[in-house]
Amino acid sequence: DPPSTPPEYETQAVQAPRGNGAPVWVFLAGTGEHGMGTRKRISLPLVREGAAVLILESAFYGTRRPEGQSGSKLLHVYDLLALGNATIEESLALKDWLGSSGFGPVGVCGFSMGGVHAMMMACVSETPVALVSLLAPRCASQVFTDGALAAAVD
Repeated sequence: DPPSTPPEYETQAVQAPRGNGAPVWVFLAGTGEHGMGTRKRISLPLVREGAAVLILESAFYGTRRPEGQSGSKLLHVYDLLALGNATIEESLALKDWLGSSGFGPVGVCGFSMGGVHAMMMACVSETPVALVSLLAPRCASQVFTDGALAAAVD
């Protein structure tokens, strides 16, 4: 059985968007991004143009990091799968909630790991969603087979 999820994982840290009826973007965290500062800076031009922005803090990151976890170093391999699943499921739920709350159109944006999760969310969404994926690989396997972490994998 996989380990049970830590209580911090259950905390949903979001900064709710301001305004109603505006287009809205859900911004997902990149690898190692604890906090929301980078995404706040990236999203500022959108806000200036009248769009709302919702910044999701990933499970296992920032205030949602489990006790005993140092930085971005996950405690278990399973945690990476749980992190990805949580991000996809939470962003789908947020998209639906934002749409039913009068925001729209709804888009999802992410870079690096967040870009991969944004692509996955857009693929499984039952309704249309705008997608911006920045510096995101199609697959992470190359990093482990031919790239920087190849020597660390048996």
